[in-house]
Amino acid sequence: KQSNKAWSLTRPVDDAVSLLTRGGRLSCKFRLSGALTNNQFGLGIYLYTDVALPDVVAMTGTGNPFLMSFFTQTTDGKLNLMHHKKAGNTKLGEFGNYSNDWQTLELVFTAGSATVTPKLNGVAGPAFQVIKDSLTLGLNALTLTDITKNATYGVEIESLVLEINAPASS
Repeated sequence: KQSNKAWSLTRPVDDAVSLLTRGGRLSCKFRLSGALTNNQFGLGIYLYTDVALPDVVAMTGTGNPFLMSFFTQTTDGKLNLMHHKKAGNTKLGEFGNYSNDWQTLELVFTAGSATVTPKLNGVAGPAFQVIKDSLTLGLNALTLTDITKNATYGVEIESLVLEINAPASS
């Protein structure tokens, strides 16, 4: 990480809306490095589109449809998955005690909705709704980042897969 700079990796996603209409999943195996520092950020994952949503997908909020606006952060010695929202972040679950071990994150998108179920190290958490928001990371591109120019954990990624389900046969 360069001093006073955030890093990011991006990959275009041609039809991001199909992740909501057809469903799919994001799987990521990663690990953080560095000593525990409470409230420090790790990996951020973002994807939004400026394409209008079909009527079948209801999404609350104002701004653009954010399919992914998530980051990892440590609090009270735990590594948490957070939902990044302008109106205030929400904790979605925890991976357990912070360590430099490999972690697995899976986000399962339900077809025809804005519902996502997180799986942290194989354990499913409560489903939640993705929202419209005015954040600016990830327009039509899956974006990995450390979010801030301030101190963050180092991030290693072993695998990252974004799968969009095939269209339903008629």
